[in-house]
Amino acid sequence: MTKAKYIRVSSIGQNESRQLDDNCKMYIDKVSGKTPFIERPEGNNLIQDIKDGKIDEVEFHAVERIGRNAYDSLGIIEFMKKNKIQVTITNLGLTMFLDNGKVNPMFNVAVMVLASFAETEKENMEERQREGIEIAKIKGVYKGRKAGAIQSDEQLLNRHSDVVKHLKLGKNSLREISLLTGKSVNTIRKVKKIYL
Repeated sequence: MTKAKYIRVSSIGQNESRQLDDNCKMYIDKVSGKTPFIERPEGNNLIQDIKDGKIDEVEFHAVERIGRNAYDSLGIIEFMKKNKIQVTITNLGLTMFLDNGKVNPMFNVAVMVLASFAETEKENMEERQREGIEIAKIKGVYKGRKAGAIQSDEQLLNRHSDVVKHLKLGKNSLREISLLTGKSVNTIRKVKKIYL
């Protein structure tokens, strides 16, 4: 059995060394939790390796390390389930499949609840941030985004040139382009809106 361990840390300075494991193939992304799993470089590599039959067990430290929201997290778990990948959430001590090969009902419940909780907590944090910005604006101390922080349409199209290539051909649905490029349907929809 080939085991993988997926780690996501939100910043370059964050230390992932305590999560390293010499007995596993490691996939480590240093990206924001807002980035969909399939758009993370190592997340996408892990998915490809699963499709290629190279991995049959994946370990995550916690549910919130998987996706940017409940929909994304549960989608990745469903993908793993369909591919018969044994998933372990180490901080819960739970695995997806029981010894008899059946899906662990406690695993399903825990993942659904914690994925929803993580999404709610993220929304609350963003709301607190917005409130903080409004207060700073009232006090006259808010400086706003740095120049160049927002991408122009041209920059977005250049960044997602692979998506543009498939849109030009016009043969695939958004979901098919997502599978071909490893980018989220929302990203493809955004590119399509600008391109067409």
